[in-house]
Formats: sequence, C-alpha cells, structure tokens
Amino acid sequence: MEAAKDQVLNWALYGDSVEKIGFLKAFLKCLSSEEIHHVKNIACKAAGKKVAKQRSWIGPRPPAFSRPSSEVSRKEEVANQSASTSPAEVPVFRKFKSQEILAFDAEKVGLKGVTGVNRIKAGTVSITKFDYTQKNWMAYRAKGSFDVNFWTRAVNGFEQDSLINGLPPAKVTEEFKKLVASNLLV
Repeated sequence: MEAAKDQVLNWALYGDSVEKIGFLKAFLKCLSSEEIHHVKNIACKAAGKKVAKQRSWIGPRPPAFSRPSSEVSRKEEVANQSASTSPAEVPVFRKFKSQEILAFDAEKVGLKGVTGVNRIKAGTVSITKFDYTQKNWMAYRAKGSFDVNFWTRAVNGFEQDSLINGLPPAKVTEEFKKLVASNLLV
C-alpha cells in the first residue's frame, strides 16, 4: 500500500508513461462502474472534451456521496498534508544545470510486414541543447520498407527514398545514448 501511495504522491517523478498507465489500469480495476463513469468525466473535463452522457446503471448503486459540512475543502486538505509532511522533494529538473537539459524529437515510420510494438521505428532523431545547437540523425530505412501515403507524408514528410542515406539504426541508438547519458531529456 505504501508503494501505491508513493506512486500517486510523486506522480511526476514516478517512472515512464508505461508504468504510469499500468498503475492506472490496476487502480481502475478496483472501481465500480459508476466510479469509472465519474473518472471518465473528470478526464474529459481535464482534456477539454465533452463530458460523457449519464447512462443507466445495471445492478445496485452505491450510496450517494454526501460531504459532511464539517469536512474541510480539498485545497485546505492538500495544504495541511503538505505542511505536515517532510519538506517537498526537489523536482528532477532542478537537479540538473541548464546546460544538461536536452530537448528530444523523433519522426517515426511504420515498417511494412511487421506487427505489434516493433512496427514503429525512428526515421529521424533530433536533440536540441540549451544553447539551441542541434544534433540530428537519420536512421537508414530501405526504399519501400515503410508505409508512405498522404497521411504519413503530412505527419513526417518522408517519401519512399527519404531515409536511404541514413546511418544504421544501431549506430543512431548508440550515438543518442552517449549524448543523453548524464543529461535530462525532455
């Protein structure tokens, strides 16, 4: 239980998105259908989307939630918790010098004849340093080895022969890892 509590309290510092999604899936399995409906509405509002319609429920409904008047507001509750706990951890990005923070971008391609998570691979990779200098790599992909259509061209701009002059993907990965080894990547 302590581990789950730490995951929620340190959400921004808690692992990569795959671990976060795994935690959320496990959490959602514990909720009733009505609670899931409320979570869906909260997520829609946070994303600026239309709230889901009320639906008819199957099975017994949990008792209505009513908040006692003596209960403090959520903002006050959070403020009291943070004041009573140990000093807040320093955010990860504060542990790095400005020169050690790098921005990352990649344009990806969908390989033909490959299924599952191995289908999507990098086409180009770009790192921008604090002083706005860039390091760009192009991964070699044989002509016709990846999908090209109106939609993919609109997103990544690649044609069938756009990546034939690239470096071997393993070399791109190796150089990328060397550059980001001791830096913060955003």
